[in-house]
Amino acid sequence: MENLTAVEQEAIILTIQGKSDIQAYRLTHPRASKRTAITAACKFFAKARAKLNDQDRLKIYNLGADRLMMELDKRLNAKSPIIYQGRVTGQIDDNFTRQRATELLAKIHGIDKPPEKKPETTDQPDNTIHIIID
Repeated sequence: MENLTAVEQEAIILTIQGKSDIQAYRLTHPRASKRTAITAACKFFAKARAKLNDQDRLKIYNLGADRLMMELDKRLNAKSPIIYQGRVTGQIDDNFTRQRATELLAKIHGIDKPPEKKPETTDQPDNTIHIIID
C-alpha cells in the first residue's frame, strides 16, 4: 500500500467498509460534483487498484498469513463446554476441531499428500540380451 497516495488509501478503505466507489470518491473529493464523481470514480479506482499487489489486497481485507495462523491457533486450542442441567459447568478439549485444524494446516503445507514413490534403481548394469529378427 506504500504505492498509494493518502487519498487513494482512504478511498479504498471506505469501499472495504461498504461504500460504493462513487460514494467513496465523493467523500474523499468533497468539491467534486455528482456528475463528475460518477465519471471520475471509475478511473480513479482503476488506477488505485492497479497499484495494489496481491499481498496488499489480502492485507487490506485482513486475509493474510497472520490472520490464517491466528485462526488456526484458535482451533488448535479449541475447547467445548460441558453442559449439565442446562448450565455450562466447565470446558474440555475439543478434539474434533483440533483434528480438523491439524488436517488443514497439513494441507496448507502440502503434507497431506502421500509421498511419491521413486522408481527403484539398481547400480547393476542391464545384462539383458535383445534378439532382433529381421
